[in-house]
Amino acid sequence: MVADGHTPNCCVYNSVIDNLGKAGKLDMALHVFGDMIGSDCSPDVVTYSCLIDIMARCGRIEEAYKYLERMRAEGLKADVWV
Repeated sequence: MVADGHTPNCCVYNSVIDNLGKAGKLDMALHVFGDMIGSDCSPDVVTYSCLIDIMARCGRIEEAYKYLERMRAEGLKADVWV
């Protein structure tokens, strides 16, 4: 997509992060999250919810909590806890 000159939006990044998480590829999901931020695309509640869910499922509870705090620090409010 990027190689073809297209810039992904937040929904595209969220979808990729979620699907990587479902495939058990947390490190790749975090890499995509880094790319998202690097491309000046602001994460939203969905982005953080996906990351928190993925980390919790992988047993990385402390990291999940850090992303929850980061989300709150950015002024985003969780709307659903899955």
